[in-house]
Amino acid sequence: MSRLKSAYVAFTVIVALGATACTQAPNSAVAPAAVFYNGKIATVNANFDMVEAVAVNEGRIVALGLNDDIQSLASDETQLVDLQGKTVLPGFYDNHVHLSFGSAPDPNALDLWEATTMDEVLTAIREKAAEVPQGEWIRGELAYTTDIPHPFPENKAPTRWDLDQAAPDHPVMLVRGAHLTMVNSLGLREANITKDTKAPGGVIDLDAEGELTGKFREGPARKLITRAMPPTPPRDPETAKAELRRYLEGLLAVGITSVNAAGVVLTSPDQWRWVQDTYDRWGEALPRLTVQARLSPGFDRFGDLETAVETTIRELESMPFHTGFGNDRLKVGAIKMSIDGAYSGPGSWLLPPYPSEDYEAGIRIPEEAFYPVAKRGHELGWQLGIHCIGDGAIQMCVNSMEQILQESPRADARPYIHHYTVLPPEETLQKTAELGITVATQPNWVYSKMQFAPDIVSGERLETSQPQKSLLDQGIRVSYGSDGMPHGPMYGIYGAVTRKSSDGNVYGPGERVSLEQAIRGYTTETAYMTFDEEDRGSLEVGKLADMIVLAEDIFTVDSDRIKDIGIEQTIVGGEIVHSTTTPSRPFQHIDHPW
Repeated sequence: MSRLKSAYVAFTVIVALGATACTQAPNSAVAPAAVFYNGKIATVNANFDMVEAVAVNEGRIVALGLNDDIQSLASDETQLVDLQGKTVLPGFYDNHVHLSFGSAPDPNALDLWEATTMDEVLTAIREKAAEVPQGEWIRGELAYTTDIPHPFPENKAPTRWDLDQAAPDHPVMLVRGAHLTMVNSLGLREANITKDTKAPGGVIDLDAEGELTGKFREGPARKLITRAMPPTPPRDPETAKAELRRYLEGLLAVGITSVNAAGVVLTSPDQWRWVQDTYDRWGEALPRLTVQARLSPGFDRFGDLETAVETTIRELESMPFHTGFGNDRLKVGAIKMSIDGAYSGPGSWLLPPYPSEDYEAGIRIPEEAFYPVAKRGHELGWQLGIHCIGDGAIQMCVNSMEQILQESPRADARPYIHHYTVLPPEETLQKTAELGITVATQPNWVYSKMQFAPDIVSGERLETSQPQKSLLDQGIRVSYGSDGMPHGPMYGIYGAVTRKSSDGNVYGPGERVSLEQAIRGYTTETAYMTFDEEDRGSLEVGKLADMIVLAEDIFTVDSDRIKDIGIEQTIVGGEIVHSTTTPSRPFQHIDHPW
């Protein structure tokens, strides 16, 4: 059992499979506000015990056990909720989402999320070009992911020549998420980009003849284009908050009761204010939110690293709070820094051997910028939660964290690494475990990305890509999340248990984990990562009453159908905040600035 919170605990319960004893605490005269009964309730406690009923008072669990025992605690005022034999889990805690504030209306913008063929993309651009005055920029966003993922229409990124066909007299920029940009020839001229231009981090792609393809990988390279474009209109604050609320309510529909938002920009007070205002107004009916503070002391913002370090540390030192500030509805989490880029592209920082002769590592924050900023943040009381995709990025990050923890020891600092996609050398794995660094992985990528992995890695690197079991075998704690591709946790559990991609193939079967381990990854392990293990992650006396009711029994359904299991009810603090007779499927949306 977790530490009990005396202000909320009315009963203590001893739970065992097949038999449950309920003993009343001294203040047992207080009847629960609600009793959820007649369920197959997985507590996900240390023993993964199953119970039939849960009693709730003041938003916390006060008793668990057999139906008769728990129902006997009810008074005439107690709300009784019949679970009708359905399977119940603790609410999912997603370790990596990106908040959506929407975009300001832009008559020159194109939403290409529904486009699945190159012809659809080019037709939409032609139609937009007919409306937009000649010479003005046209912006467009391609789908980042879909229910059946495709990286681009027809698996092909448009080149500048493709875009020239559709809009020769307008500069055009298309983006796919945060990591890939495509520009036509006029756009390249407007931005003064030639084949001799060097990106300050990231990659400007050239073809076999050394000509610009119009493809730019990672934010520093994209910055070369966006600096030549007119600024986008500002977002209306009320619209931004309404969009954030809509987005968060969508998470409830797929069973997510807590989220770790991987990066609100530290230097963007508007975003912080919008988040706080949203939770002040509607927070009781939204998922619990932990917000990471994003820092960019590298090529995403700066050309000179000395200036980058000095400026970023000054920004850190000006902040009036650090990790842990807030409450169980909204709080500040770790510092987020992105060491490298995306898995696909490729934009990750790999160790040799490289996937091709022309491979260039997507280094966004080199060691000389990361180490001093991370150390200062650690000294100021911040937790570190760092993006690393490639094994080179992971190796550098772990070595820097080791140095920081040795030079400035702090009890229970709990640093973690997002993604950890390409398994690093054994020495780095051992250090990760020894230092208590946890890994915030996204096993849904097995479903949505692994079919493209052979373009980036091969051999053992491919078999252990997006690792799960290799990390657990080292004694590393592993939490689960989505990174928005797609959000539905069932895809993550499915990917971790089956290792099947959307193409139907199995990638790295040796990295499979058990269903129990996968469920823990989406519950107890993210709660531990964010210092919430005494409040969330499992259903135990004294913890917050955050639960989900599944449309099907995840413990008996065929593993191939796990990703299709819907959510019938989502319960936060004992209150039903989402309920439907037609369970929602995972949805996709990710909001990236131009």
